[in-house]
Formats: sequence, structure tokens, C-alpha cells
Amino acid sequence: MKTIKTVADELGISKQRLYRYIKKHCISDVHRDSGVMYITDTLESDIKTAFSKNEAHYDTEVKRFADAGESHHDTVKIAELEREIIELKHRIELLEQQNKALKEDKLDLQRNRDNLVSALTVSKTDLARLENIIMRISSLPLGKRVFGWSGAIAQLTMQPDADAANVIEVTEESSETVLK
Repeated sequence: MKTIKTVADELGISKQRLYRYIKKHCISDVHRDSGVMYITDTLESDIKTAFSKNEAHYDTEVKRFADAGESHHDTVKIAELEREIIELKHRIELLEQQNKALKEDKLDLQRNRDNLVSALTVSKTDLARLENIIMRISSLPLGKRVFGWSGAIAQLTMQPDADAANVIEVTEESSETVLK
């Protein structure tokens, strides 16, 4: 006869597990002496056989549950990754829209810049012509200058490529000064 602790140690299980097995299967071949439970040799053999079969089944169950746990973990991880992929695709779509809008803004700014450069070039050309006319007018003798003649209002009209001799012409009918 052996104690429950000894048999449990031989089986590599806890004393509590062996006690539960005995209680669950209503085994009555257990003897008590001073609070210590003893198992007969026949019962020991039956228990060891049952636990060896049970252990194989237990190992299979543990492996199956472990595989199921890993499978569940993998499923959860896959779901998380799929959500992350969807979120990243959405962010990429937003960034592409922003990029497209920025490219359109850039083209608008380039067109505006080109228009401003063109306007500035025209303004510089006009300014150069006006400076040229002012220099020509200031080089005329005082009597031929139109401004201030008999209080007549002079209207200046710019003509491109006017030569120095015919810069100013006064028409007496309309009191206009025409710049050619």
C-alpha cells in the first residue's frame, strides 16, 4: 500500500488531482489511518493505467486548446492588422487628395505669378515709354511745351514708337495735346 502523495508523485500529478479523481470515480478501496489515505496495489495499478490513458487524452486536449488559443490569437491579430490596413488605406486616400489639391494650388500660384510677371513687364515697358516722353517734353523749348498754354487742358495719348520730332501736336479745335 502507498499513500496518495506517493502515488501522485509517481504519476507526476498533484495530490489534490489524484484525490479528486478518486472522489469523482467513487473509489472505495482507499484506507485511512491517522488521517493519511492509503491506496491498495490493485487500485494503484488501475489509477496509473487510467492516468496514462487520461494523460495522453489530456495532452491531446491541452495541445488542441493551445492550438485553438493560438488560432484565436492569430485571428485577433489578423483582424487588428486588417483594421490597420483599412485605416492606412484611408489615410493614403486622404493624403492623395491633399496632394492633388496642393498641386492644383501650385499651378494656380504659378499662373498668378506668370500673370504678375507679365503685368510687371508691361508696366516697366509703359514706364520706360513715359520716361522717354517726359524727357522729350522737357527737352523742348518752353514756348513749345503744351502744359500751361492759355489754360488749355491737355490730354495725353501715348503712341508707341513716336519719333522725337513729332512727339507733341496741339489741336486747337479740341484743345488736346496728342502724344504720338
